[in-house]
Amino acid sequence: MSVNGFRPRYFAKAMAEQGWKVRVLTRHFSGKETSAEEYRKPLSTAFSISEEGAVHVYRTPFKNSWFTYYEKGFLRRTGLWKAVYLIQLLAGRTCQESYNAYFRKYLAQVLETNKPDIILVESGPTNLVRLVSKTAVKYGMPYVIDFRDLYYHEMYRDFGLLPFNKKVKILLEKWYMRRSITSAQLVFSLNKEWLDILHIPTDKRLMISNGFDSEIWNEIPPQKEFEDFTISIIGTLYPREFIHAFLGSLNVFLQNRPEKVKVKFIAPGSKALVNLIRETLPFEQVEVVESRLPYREAIVIMAKSQILMYHGWPGYKCYISTKVYDYLRSGAKILIVPSDENGLDRLIEETGSGASCSTAAEGAAQLEKWYCEWLEGKLIRRGIDTGQQDIFSRNSQSLILVKSLRNYVESHRIRLGRD
Repeated sequence: MSVNGFRPRYFAKAMAEQGWKVRVLTRHFSGKETSAEEYRKPLSTAFSISEEGAVHVYRTPFKNSWFTYYEKGFLRRTGLWKAVYLIQLLAGRTCQESYNAYFRKYLAQVLETNKPDIILVESGPTNLVRLVSKTAVKYGMPYVIDFRDLYYHEMYRDFGLLPFNKKVKILLEKWYMRRSITSAQLVFSLNKEWLDILHIPTDKRLMISNGFDSEIWNEIPPQKEFEDFTISIIGTLYPREFIHAFLGSLNVFLQNRPEKVKVKFIAPGSKALVNLIRETLPFEQVEVVESRLPYREAIVIMAKSQILMYHGWPGYKCYISTKVYDYLRSGAKILIVPSDENGLDRLIEETGSGASCSTAAEGAAQLEKWYCEWLEGKLIRRGIDTGQQDIFSRNSQSLILVKSLRNYVESHRIRLGRD
């Protein structure tokens, strides 16, 4: 029910449509949370079971002790937080988002009650993979892993260039993940690089990209007339070194105060990042919406924009955000600043959907070019063609996963009739 839930939600739906019985164990959130802080708050809501279409959904309460430690000011002021952090790492809690003790309790309960044919663990952070691996081995059940996002940013960088503390963290993460993956039957990932990083054997790996929701996009009417030249940036930005080129391109473009121009940032991230945006772009044309928006509202904004911007990840291997697929579907021009010099640039070039620029000056020049075309009525919205839409939809990618699971079940003669 949030952005991290789109991928498993579509997988569950596709499995159910193929006649599988599907049970989902997830956190007890509503999907209406508008900030990261709301996702961190403990929830004492009772464990519940509901039927959503053909899928049984089990929702656990939520409490994350990692955040409890971090929010104690004296731990940070005295430096004790670093000791707590090290203890957490050594215990295998390498990423905070999924450290939820209730999963441990209810996973065993669900497996003992239903005894599934196969378990799929959806993971960004390591902790769920470790938990499912231990539990599945204990009960003698096959399990597969899907790494649903690119959460481990630094693993995509040149290891030799990282500071010592990050090297230690990465080595611990790799060690724990490789142990957990050893017993897995299959491993899915957004990209080949991640499968290589974890040394997944070729016969156990499959790449399944993210995509856009074709059903919702098909309900959005095409936009024909635009009163303003709207540049939109949807979702989280990262305060890395490349953010300065990204914001700088907008700063240079807006310094001439072009008429009928609007720039919209939707839920860009932390307070510090919001402040950086406002300091770098002190123009009346710039609007910052700090709260997250429902998916449908976000794609309506994309559909009404002439330009959609995203920062690349130079120095990282093939880092493509989920939002890029919605950007492709929108038909708007896509501007990447700075270039990622990798898979994202290739995707933009192959789809003919926009441009990648290395510097702020190049990015500003590209915006100026598109702005002039728009004034002359020559800016063409070019969506990806029908064949590409089929490839980049979540429905298509979900069917790839379901087919792979079915092939595994049939080839290993797993007894069917369970979940």
